[in-house]
Amino acid sequence: MSTMDSNDHWFDVLTARRHGSDFLWIVCHDWKCRQYKYSQQRTPHMVSDDVFNEPVIQSLMAANPRLKSRIDKILTEMSHTFSLRTVRFVGYFLTKIMKSIYKNVFVDNHLVLNPSSKHFHTSLTSSLSQTLNGLAKDCPVLYVPSHRSYADFLIFSFICFTLDIPLPTIAAGIDFLALNQIASLMRSCGAFYIRRSFKHSNDNLYWHVFRAYLQTLVRGSEQPLEFFIEGTRSRSGKSLYPKTGLLSAALELYLNGQIPDLMIIPVSISYDRVLEEGLYASELLPKGRTSGKPPETPRNMMTGAKAILSQQFGSVYIRFCEPISVRQLSHSQPLRLRHTLDSRSDPNLIQTQQEMDFVMDLSKTIIKSQQINFVFSPFSFASLVFLTYLDSTEVSLPINQLVEDIESLSSLLNTKNLSFGFWQKSLIEELFESFEVHSKVVTISDDKSRVAINTSDPLISVYLQQYANQSMQLLIDFAIYLYSSGDYHRFERIKWFLCREFIYKTSEVNDSYILAQFMNQMLVTDRAHRS
Repeated sequence: MSTMDSNDHWFDVLTARRHGSDFLWIVCHDWKCRQYKYSQQRTPHMVSDDVFNEPVIQSLMAANPRLKSRIDKILTEMSHTFSLRTVRFVGYFLTKIMKSIYKNVFVDNHLVLNPSSKHFHTSLTSSLSQTLNGLAKDCPVLYVPSHRSYADFLIFSFICFTLDIPLPTIAAGIDFLALNQIASLMRSCGAFYIRRSFKHSNDNLYWHVFRAYLQTLVRGSEQPLEFFIEGTRSRSGKSLYPKTGLLSAALELYLNGQIPDLMIIPVSISYDRVLEEGLYASELLPKGRTSGKPPETPRNMMTGAKAILSQQFGSVYIRFCEPISVRQLSHSQPLRLRHTLDSRSDPNLIQTQQEMDFVMDLSKTIIKSQQINFVFSPFSFASLVFLTYLDSTEVSLPINQLVEDIESLSSLLNTKNLSFGFWQKSLIEELFESFEVHSKVVTISDDKSRVAINTSDPLISVYLQQYANQSMQLLIDFAIYLYSSGDYHRFERIKWFLCREFIYKTSEVNDSYILAQFMNQMLVTDRAHRS
């Protein structure tokens, strides 16, 4: 294992792959994982059959028997056909691609658990795989990764297979079906396809079938369920406002007593360089200056893949965040009791304001957990610095000044969020390596004393903003504090105004203000020491 630091638990999963046969490994790797203790070990076909036994589906068919064919058609389009053989087939080619475009794929092998968890003491000496397998045995598990790239679910499944972690079924957008054979391969790797939004749809039958299928998956939990709380990829580098529909459907099973607990595991996936950065920059330009998002077609996919394979994208960092036990959340028990006693047209459906507030609060907790566990490269902080000089046609800075600014900004964050805090290298060395990864944005002088950004291309400023936003999510409270001159009421108003841009809970405003005050004191102290 290639470690990042002897004091940490990070290791590079590609190290072994660079020193052995990919074919022999993918064929011979004995992937074995724990299943939920009440699982009936159903096949994907049996899961689909069980949907017809759901009470809501039974009542719909009793009222209109002709609906059975429509339900069957929806399930055929939606359901996964998971096959470990296909996972191995796709995994072989994925391994080749990852070794080609990524320098490292680091995983934090330590999972922090709540001290009240029965697995807490064993987790202190156990590996990530052992801890996750123990959790998967006790109750249904939801993996909730951050979503910055299509690579997210591919890399995540690769990690699960490599480390003998339970492989998930994956909620994917229905537009992937346009990829034909690729969509079929994804389906056999655990993807099931759903509409991206139900809000404006009049197709109640589809909603009921989706909900029944999802709950059948979670209740049996032959595999964990993976979904993206943001709903779609973030083009801006910031976390998107949560979509709660899928989480609500899963939570209903706990609230109405069908499962003993629901374990939610946020996952932070960080990239030195995002595969789709050019596409995102084009999409974010004002209308009329870009063609917008291209459709998901096999031709576009192959064109994009060819362009990607000729480039380098640095490293990837995956950290499993502290699991969230729904049963241990303070508001869940009263809601569970009230949910089962409430007399309503559909007692299993989350619909009261208190229940919806609970789901939204939990969604924001998941996103916050992802954010505080991201890993940022020096380029994210360099982008913040460069953006302050955009008034000029060309940004050119002395390296020493840039390093000093990066050190000041990064000092405000926990070292666990800094990729350059892991390595036994100087910040300047790390910075130059990140410039190599982003060579189309940055130009370094021959004597390596200055770095320049050409801002005549409108895409460059969008590139910079994407990467600046990564670390800005953890610095925004400090920025608001400075802008409001430390006035609490102004701070509160600005936070409220930006509540959908930078996700936070209204109950945490005071804590955010105190943290921003502390950051300000740290920066003042840091500047005093430098002077």
